[in-house]
Amino acid sequence: MRGTTARRLVVSAAMTILYGLAGGVVGCGAHDAHTSPSPPASVTAARTYLAELARIAARDATASRALNEVRIDWSAPATWGPALAAAEHLRHETAAIRRRLIALRPPSNFAVAHRALLDVYAISLDLVTELLDGMRAARPSHEIYLRVRGLAEKQFLANAAFRHALQSAATRSGVPIPPGIWRAYPTAEPEG
Repeated sequence: MRGTTARRLVVSAAMTILYGLAGGVVGCGAHDAHTSPSPPASVTAARTYLAELARIAARDATASRALNEVRIDWSAPATWGPALAAAEHLRHETAAIRRRLIALRPPSNFAVAHRALLDVYAISLDLVTELLDGMRAARPSHEIYLRVRGLAEKQFLANAAFRHALQSAATRSGVPIPPGIWRAYPTAEPEG
């Protein structure tokens, strides 16, 4: 009986020590009812990165909307002034966004998505430049369309690759993606 009691005391003492150690480890990040736990640094970095992408997407959407809202009479190049100004602004904004993305250092989970987004903006820059070149040269509208159509298709594919990589990274990181990001990078497939 004495051996059993001694074993119980040893086990009890060991459990107390283990619980104490576990409590000490957990206690480092523990919180009481008045504080909330801080998310892990990787989650905070992911949220910060996604917030910056949301700001970039909003900037892109604003510049794109300005061009999309211009009424263009494609048969009258003399009336293209407002469209040219909006396209120039979009080109300027696209280049600035791409420079911002090049300077931005994503969390490691988002590196693939970030490279995909850089590809999106490289194609975007090519597309708007091609549009501007065609309009400045007063090319016929069907010729401009044929020149930008291939780039637009590449844009949709690049957007899809970015969206897939971003969703994978966000899922791995356990963070939601701001909806504005999805709207800024449409694909040829209908959303649903």
